[in-house]
Amino acid sequence: MKKLFLSLFVLSMSLMPSLARMETPGFSISGKIIFHHKAANLLIEVVNEAEFNKKKDSVYQQKIEIGTAEKKEVSFRFDGIPKGIYAIQCFQDVNGNSKLDRDMIGRPTEPWGMYRHFRPPFPPREPKFEEIAFELNKDITDIQLEVK
Repeated sequence: MKKLFLSLFVLSMSLMPSLARMETPGFSISGKIIFHHKAANLLIEVVNEAEFNKKKDSVYQQKIEIGTAEKKEVSFRFDGIPKGIYAIQCFQDVNGNSKLDRDMIGRPTEPWGMYRHFRPPFPPREPKFEEIAFELNKDITDIQLEVK
């Protein structure tokens, strides 16, 4: 009986590293968004470079309903994001069509913002991924975005 117990114990201990590798919960990103247009919902997403460059929707996105918010600030949180290089982009959907509208030149016509507070100088253009990207290798809890 002792040999059976010892064998089972050794077997279970040898499987522990494999089980730990299978359990990869990812990281969390959280913070707040400051906005100025009171009546419109916010759309925020965490994108990788391919999603950013192809203007594809990210798996990590949220619609934050503003309603009649007294403050012009809301919190957000994403969980389970794998290690990698990402950017965070956000806009306020003033007309309610769930997309960032642009003028004929391609400039956003609705309030927008990105993590890292980068807005290119004249002539106005959208930031490049590498200008706003960050490495996610731990939880980040103090992000602040301003949508204007």
